[in-house]
Amino acid sequence: MDRSRHSVDGIRLTVVLVHDAFANLSSWNGAITILQESSCAVLAVTNPLRGLARDASYVASAVRQIDGPVLLAGHGYGGMVIANAASAAENVIGLVAIAALFLDEKPHLFHIVGGAMALAGVMLAQMRAPFAGSRRARAAS
Repeated sequence: MDRSRHSVDGIRLTVVLVHDAFANLSSWNGAITILQESSCAVLAVTNPLRGLARDASYVASAVRQIDGPVLLAGHGYGGMVIANAASAAENVIGLVAIAALFLDEKPHLFHIVGGAMALAGVMLAQMRAPFAGSRRARAAS
């Protein structure tokens, strides 16, 4: 395997994986195997799930301990964590979002999730109403 494709200016690249809020390190097992088989340095970092600022600080601390360039990959909530951690670790050269949210500082996740929950509530209310053409709708008319 040509390891030069996993380097930046001749320095080996490390891929750091950060999991979603509803997962753990084992969610990366398949990706880790694939990356290792291609001779890529890879590290899955625990997302402590203690709030965005603390989680990003923890991940940034782990990344700063790695010699050489780092490509951060985050899944779901891990996307917000890596986006914030990257600004605190000078060796980060890129971000990869895997079904992830990237937010700037202004929107709060609650607004997105709250909006989604409100939409789900409307959809649930609509589902409880009888569908046109259903036996329940015909009985009600």
